[in-house]
Amino acid sequence: MYLIIVSVPNKEDFLIVRSGTNQFIFRFSEIHYVASLKTKKRQVIVKTTNQEIVCDEKIITLKKELKPNNFYKDMKSFIINFDFVSSYNSLEGTITFRDQTELPFSKKVISKFGKAIIDYRSGGV
Repeated sequence: MYLIIVSVPNKEDFLIVRSGTNQFIFRFSEIHYVASLKTKKRQVIVKTTNQEIVCDEKIITLKKELKPNNFYKDMKSFIINFDFVSSYNSLEGTITFRDQTELPFSKKVISKFGKAIIDYRSGGV
């Protein structure tokens, strides 16, 4: 077994999560979204620019750790980085990311999200 010690320059700019015996360090600026797994309450998927990792974390814990205002945390099972959203469609109930990933949500959730992203992009958050 190997132990790798990583020096993180500014810990406040990174999210550190574990998956099994591994730890992953993500820059906040690279996280597209975090989604809790429906079948496992203590696991989430962290989707970044280059990868998708299943981690042994609760979404409620990660909501507390993701400090920047560019994260939308008002959904029960998702955390969304406004900076990677290319569009949202209130009629279809979808959020589309820059990499063309599309996530479905209820119209009520999309309505709240739409208001939040408009506030964020206009400098209100």
